[in-house]
Amino acid sequence: MVAIYEKLRPTSLDEFVGFPLQVEQLTTLQETVGWGGQAFWITGGSGWGKSTLARIIAKTVAEEFEIEEIDAQELSLDTIREWERRCAYYPRKEAHALIVNESHMIGTKSVSRLQTFLEHEHVQRNATVIFTTTDKGQDRLFDTRFDAFPFLSRCIMVELTLDTYTVEAMRGYLMGVADKLKLNGSTEAQYDNLLVECQGNMRKALQAIASGKMKAA
Repeated sequence: MVAIYEKLRPTSLDEFVGFPLQVEQLTTLQETVGWGGQAFWITGGSGWGKSTLARIIAKTVAEEFEIEEIDAQELSLDTIREWERRCAYYPRKEAHALIVNESHMIGTKSVSRLQTFLEHEHVQRNATVIFTTTDKGQDRLFDTRFDAFPFLSRCIMVELTLDTYTVEAMRGYLMGVADKLKLNGSTEAQYDNLLVECQGNMRKALQAIASGKMKAA
């Protein structure tokens, strides 16, 4: 069985829940210069949609077999060199898409090598690179003795932050899911409390709904 949050994961910006400023930012970028050849640094809380946005971007610019998604701890110098060799070849679609999750865990040597990687002409022409991390994770990267600013300055910053509109959108979405599952027996205020308990983590909230937490007593 597929987890409910994977089954319901948005596949386009139109389906993405909340964060209107960030969605507008990405839409504008796509309409002006496109997502191909860009590097993104996406931050936000756990379960807010960082990986979802990364996959939407990746699937828009790349064929499925030209997408690679890894955890930052797997990112070695050899991996970066392999990516560079791959980017020497034109992609079947718009770009090769490379996703690095938990990017605050990237090692110092890899960060330094990534600076050169992102400046390579083949990478800029043929690749889209997407880094995701939590807000706290990004702070840890900044706290290291290594100056990460030159690397981060090469990325388009997409910072997910909860606002009133997003919380309302999340609440409405969760209530709609509960309705479809015939598990909705709670008030709007109770859904707001669920979001507070989950710290906005939609994965956790969806699992709670599927487990019957919001059905009538």
